Amino acid sequence: MSTFLRDVELKIVVRIRLVLGCMLLAVSVATAQAPAQTSAQTSDASQIRGVIRALNEAAISSDIGTRVVTLPFREGDAFRQDDLLIEFDCDKLRADLKAVDAERRGLHAAWENSARLYQMRAAGAHEVTMAASAHDKASAMVEGLQSRVRQCRIVAPFDGRIVDLSVRRHETPPTNQPIIRILDDRALEIDLLLPASALRKVKPGVPFALTLDDTGVVVRGQIARVGPSLDIVSQTFKAAGRPLNAPAGLLPGMSGTVTLGDGAM
Repeated sequence: MSTFLRDVELKIVVRIRLVLGCMLLAVSVATAQAPAQTSAQTSDASQIRGVIRALNEAAISSDIGTRVVTLPFREGDAFRQDDLLIEFDCDKLRADLKAVDAERRGLHAAWENSARLYQMRAAGAHEVTMAASAHDKASAMVEGLQSRVRQCRIVAPFDGRIVDLSVRRHETPPTNQPIIRILDDRALEIDLLLPASALRKVKPGVPFALTLDDTGVVVRGQIARVGPSLDIVSQTFKAAGRPLNAPAGLLPGMSGTVTLGDGAM
């Protein structure tokens, strides 16, 4: 019986030693990998990314709800400020405006007549007030329709190019959805995403170099603005810079890696 107990005890001791050995081995492997992982994370966190962005960009919609009658430009075309981009069929709106304006003029005459009668004590103050109110209401309707008629023509707010056009001539586009997207591809800015460790050295005027991923072209610039907050999850913040040189083929949307400091210049 004693021999049996000794064998059981021996097996238990061997198993315990095996378990402890495995645990020590796992701890050693984790300890060895930790510096490498930390180094990789530090490298990723210290990398600064930048993307080219157009200063002037707009996605334009309309709530007119009528068909397109004029569409002089196509995707990629260049235009000048105040050029006509899209014109809608607004014949009915213009007719409604004429009708309401005619009514306004009639109500204005009635108001003036009531005022003259009041001076001759042939009409009361209430009649004059009601005539003035009717005229003011018609005037407001005229102004509202005039505003709608002005929306029948979409003109360019700046010099630029057509990026996307989701409507064709003779079509009636859906209301309140972008139908044309435009940008100025000459006025550019560089958006930067920086790690928290760069907060102390990033300020307006600091030089940097952006190496584009696709072409390898280097765009040199200066920090123009620094974001006011730090993202709590990624521990990054945003900044914006202005390019000091404009290499041929530089387009909004291009991105790359940023190098900060005087060495970048």
